Amino acid sequence: MFSQTKHLLWNNRYWFFLFLIFTIAVLAKLNLSSVAMWDYYLDGASAKPQGVLAGSPQGIRSDEWMLGLPWILSQVNSSPNLATMNPSVGAESSALMVGLPTSHWSTIFRPTLWGYLFFEIEHAFSWQWMMMSIGLLVSLYLFFKRVANGSITLAIAGTLWIYFSGFTQWWFSSLAALLLAFSAACVSFSYLWSSKNRYNLILSSVALLFWGVSFSLMIYPPFQIPLLYLGVAILPILVTNSKHTQRVSLLGRISALVLVILGSIVLIGLFIKDNQAAIAVMEKTVYPGHRVSLGGGFDVTRYFSGIFDSTYVDGRLPLAYGNVCEASSFLLFWPISILAIFFSSKYQGFFKLVPLILYLLWASIWVVYGANDFVARTSLWSYVPTNRALIGLGFGSIVFVIAALSQATHLRRGHLIIALCGLSFLAVASYFFMRH
Repeated sequence: MFSQTKHLLWNNRYWFFLFLIFTIAVLAKLNLSSVAMWDYYLDGASAKPQGVLAGSPQGIRSDEWMLGLPWILSQVNSSPNLATMNPSVGAESSALMVGLPTSHWSTIFRPTLWGYLFFEIEHAFSWQWMMMSIGLLVSLYLFFKRVANGSITLAIAGTLWIYFSGFTQWWFSSLAALLLAFSAACVSFSYLWSSKNRYNLILSSVALLFWGVSFSLMIYPPFQIPLLYLGVAILPILVTNSKHTQRVSLLGRISALVLVILGSIVLIGLFIKDNQAAIAVMEKTVYPGHRVSLGGGFDVTRYFSGIFDSTYVDGRLPLAYGNVCEASSFLLFWPISILAIFFSSKYQGFFKLVPLILYLLWASIWVVYGANDFVARTSLWSYVPTNRALIGLGFGSIVFVIAALSQATHLRRGHLIIALCGLSFLAVASYFFMRH
């Protein structure tokens, strides 16, 4: 009894500490934006960026500081305030479609934008960034704790691996809120499935509805579609790792899940209805309206280039990769982690990894070989350019590694050394081919 009480107090202290950090950061108006790039434009190349406490502003993140931030300022200073229709942003309800702060009801499902409803611009801007950074860390930790079947060490490893991957960092302003909603939705589903009573079932159902709609309203199919397929692939992991009692029947859980799905369809339908004109305009554009991808284009070097992410800086990377954002990736160790299964003297629960393996194989085929027009359009992957598919492939690879390690026990040292040597050879070979 004493140990349980102590554990509960520790958890409360942990969450209070995170809340305190979040509050102090917002009060101090901290953010991770590259807004200081404007100092170079306004005062010249020799200007010293103002207000930078650590790091340096990144010009390559122009979508964030040159486009997104001026749009936010326009929204805050629009008349009426936070208008849905803002011609400075685009035609019709473009401000709502691109995820800017508005007075529309859908802002309820955009927690990163809540600050603009209550605070002045600088504190609201800090709220947005702190919610994306600290909120993402929390949701990833809770997610990987479920994937790792309760292992705190593996949960921390998975969280930091995703968070500090090159792809996540270089696409942070576009990706963080989406990953927050995705991982929180997965956690909510896991809690729904393992609810011990009706009260917990209701709370987890509301949470799943909230985060599911939040994920859906961040309209960027190139990231959403790979993550949606990934979510389906990891369902067996979440279900089998969620221990439940008989206090809530299977029928009760399924009924709650059906109600969540129906509620989500209604809310998403209302959002589409409110934005029909803007959607019609967007569909007529060349980009993104008429863009169709058939995937393909990666070779073995590009596939494993995440090994060298830490060496890439803007202007110093293989020319074929374009810019540093497009060159970023993840450490795709899932082929190596499969060895952990076969090199383990004891392994349980392989069946629940099969859908994830199939997903990783499909995502790998998509980025390397691509698919024909019929398959691409039918599966909706025609909306996913090759480089954007890395979000599903990379995230899924890390989930597989963590899930596999949580199930594999008694790894034989000799076999593990062989696996590490194979990985080292792969890194050296990739570097050689990259230079030649």
